[in-house]
Amino acid sequence: KILERTRKILNANYPVIDAWLRKFGDFFDWRAPDAGAIVAARYRHSLGALDLVERMRARRDVLMVPGEHFGSPKHLRFGYGAERGYLEAALVEVEKELREIMSD
Repeated sequence: KILERTRKILNANYPVIDAWLRKFGDFFDWRAPDAGAIVAARYRHSLGALDLVERMRARRDVLMVPGEHFGSPKHLRFGYGAERGYLEAALVEVEKELREIMSD
């Protein structure tokens, strides 16, 4: 029952995160994960991921994982295994901050 519930959430949420990443044009580069609930997306900006996620935490109250923690600079890890409303609310906040970063 747990696996079935998890698969249902992931199958419903991946299109949400995929469409959200696509809105940024070539700012992000990623591929669908083979398994799991995480998308590792490479981004194109001079700001390092450690600084980017700290800025996101401080200004938007959203926790993210920088790729540097996994040997992948200029990557962000997006988890999409949460309840859909929670995921969508977090993506709204992340987008606000990313749009500001992109315009700097």
